[in-house]
Amino acid sequence: MWARWRYIHYLVLNSFWFLPGLLVLGSILLCALTFHLDESAWSGVLRKHNLIWIGTFDGEGARQVLSTTTGSLVTATSLVFSMTLVSMTLASSQLGPRLLRIFMASRLTQTVLGIFVGTVIFNVLALTVVTGDAADVPMISLTVAMVLAIISFILLVVFIHHVSRSIQADTMIAIVSKELDELIAQTFLPDPPQDREMEGLPADFQDKAVVLPAHATGYIQTVEIAPLLKAAVKHDAVLHLTRRPGHFIVKDGILAQLVAPKDAVAPMRKALHDATAIGATRTPAQDLEFALSALVEIALRALSPSLNDSKTAIVCIDRLTGSLAMAMKCHPPPSGCLGEDGKLRLMRDQVTFGGMLDSAFDQIRQNAAGNVGVIIRLIEALTALTAFISLPEHAEAIARHASMIERLAEDITEPYDKEDVQRRLRAMHTAMQAAQDEAQKKKPGT
Repeated sequence: MWARWRYIHYLVLNSFWFLPGLLVLGSILLCALTFHLDESAWSGVLRKHNLIWIGTFDGEGARQVLSTTTGSLVTATSLVFSMTLVSMTLASSQLGPRLLRIFMASRLTQTVLGIFVGTVIFNVLALTVVTGDAADVPMISLTVAMVLAIISFILLVVFIHHVSRSIQADTMIAIVSKELDELIAQTFLPDPPQDREMEGLPADFQDKAVVLPAHATGYIQTVEIAPLLKAAVKHDAVLHLTRRPGHFIVKDGILAQLVAPKDAVAPMRKALHDATAIGATRTPAQDLEFALSALVEIALRALSPSLNDSKTAIVCIDRLTGSLAMAMKCHPPPSGCLGEDGKLRLMRDQVTFGGMLDSAFDQIRQNAAGNVGVIIRLIEALTALTAFISLPEHAEAIARHASMIERLAEDITEPYDKEDVQRRLRAMHTAMQAAQDEAQKKKPGT
C-alpha cells in the first residue's frame, strides 16, 4: 500500500495541474476573504487612514479597471500556455520526449500558470460585486486585484527568461544530471554495509521456492523493503525479489520467489502486492537507470545525422562521468537484507557499477563510430574514473569498456587523429595500472 502511495505522491507532485490547482483554489479563498473585509469595519478603518493606495473609484471606473486587467491577463495567460507548448515541442524534438516530464514538473512554470489563472478568476469574481457609487466599491478587493496583476506581469518576464534557458541543451543536461546524482545518493551507501556475508541464498532455495506473480502488467515503479522484511520475519519466510524498479513485467509473471510455511504464502503474496507499485511508464521514483538513460538519450539524439551535435554529446559524457564517479565513491547496498531476528529474509536485484557503466557508455560508444571527438572524450572519461577505483568490480568494468573503445578506435584512418587517440589510450592504461597498483598496496597483508 505504501508503495502505491509513494508512486501517487510522485505523480501528483510532478503533475501539471496540482500546484496550479492549489493556487487557483487559494485565489478563490483570497477573494472570499477580501469580500469579507470590504464588508467589515476594517474597510472603513483602512479608508479613514488612507491605507488603500489604489485610490477612489466609482462603480463604473472599478468595473472598467477590472475588465481591462482581466482581458490583458487572459491574453498573457494564453501567451504563457503557448510558450509552454512551444518549449515542450522543441524539447521533444531535440532532446527527447521523455524529458517533457521535466518541463511539466517545473515549479516555476506551474506557479506562473497557477497565478495567472488564479488572478483572472479573482478579477472575474471581483467584477460580480462591483456595483453602486464609490462608497460601495470593494476597495480592498480592487487593491488586491491590482497587486496580483502586477505580480503576474513581473512573473511573465521571469517566465520568458526561464523558458529561454530551459530549451538550451546544457540547462536540461544539468537538470537531469542533478536528478541522477540525487538518486545515486538515495541508492548507494556512504559507508560499507556490515552484512555482506549474509548475501547468499540457501543452497536449496530454488528447490523449495514458490513463485509470487505480478498483479499487473507494466513497469515496476517502487518497492518498499521495510514492510516486506517485517512480513518475512513475522511469517518465517525468505523472499527473493527477481525484479527491481524500472523492469517491465507482465501480469502473473515472476515477480519474486518465496520459501515459507504453506500458511504464510497468501499473506506474503498480499504483502508483496501492497509493497510494489506498477505503472504504465518508467519514472525516476526509484529507477536509477531511467535517470541515467535520460542523459544517454540526449547524447544519442545529438549524435544522430539530423542534429550532428558532438558538443552536446560530449557534455552528456562529462555529466555521466561525474555521476559515475559519485557512485564509485559510495558503496552499493547489499543484495541481502537481514530481518530484526538477524536472519537473511530478503534478497533483491541491485543496480551495480558495471551495469551503470554499461547503461551510460554502451549506446554512446555504439553510435560514436568515426566521431573522433566523442571517442577521445570517452577515453578521457574512463581515465578520470580510474582515480576512484576502490572495488575489483570497478577495475573490471572500466577495463572491459577500455577494450571496446580501443577496438572502436582501430577504424580511424586519419594518421593525426589516430595518434591523438593512441596517446590518450596510453594515458588511460597508465592511469589504470597506477590505480590497480594502489589498490594492491591497500590490501591487507601486502
